[in-house]
Amino acid sequence: MSSQILLTLIAVLLAGCNGATAVNSEVAATTSTANTPAVLELRFDETQHYQGLRLHLLKIEDSRCPTGLTCVWAGQMLAVISVARGTDDAIEVSLRTRVGSEPELSTALGYEFSLLSLEPHPKNNVTISRSEQSLRLMINKL
Repeated sequence: MSSQILLTLIAVLLAGCNGATAVNSEVAATTSTANTPAVLELRFDETQHYQGLRLHLLKIEDSRCPTGLTCVWAGQMLAVISVARGTDDAIEVSLRTRVGSEPELSTALGYEFSLLSLEPHPKNNVTISRSEQSLRLMINKL
């Protein structure tokens, strides 16, 4: 009889430890992903929402070498986005990436932003409309 009580007690203790481990794992996962950068895509005339921020694409300047040409300078990508929180006025944030270099980092409202890519890539003698353009940016809470 005492061995049955002992086995029941061990089973209860092990079940309690298993539950505690699951709770701790969930907290650790939440903590580790809280500062994980996110990648967002922005198009003209669309607003993205991220952690209470409103992000809107205002302007793109793309001087990358067009497909099919050989250029002396590889070029750069520049985008301007507006960033706002709640009903506050928007802040304009410039994002620049020189081809072959790491993206420059810009900060606003406690977040860090960087321009990852612009689509589509310029083509020789082809005009790209605003409605076709989009950007991918990385956003990270500071």
